[in-house]
Amino acid sequence: MEGQKCFPESVEAVFTKTRVQLCVVHQIRASMRYVPDRDKKAVMEDMKPI
Repeated sequence: MEGQKCFPESVEAVFTKTRVQLCVVHQIRASMRYVPDRDKKAVMEDMKPI
């Protein structure tokens, strides 16, 4: 998402209280908080191509 200048504006226009994370590494780290421990290894393998 890096370099997509309209993305944050579009999201914030619809979801006014949303915080937008443009860095892919930080997006992945933040997303992993919602993955159950037993599934983290598999999910990380799937995310490696990102």
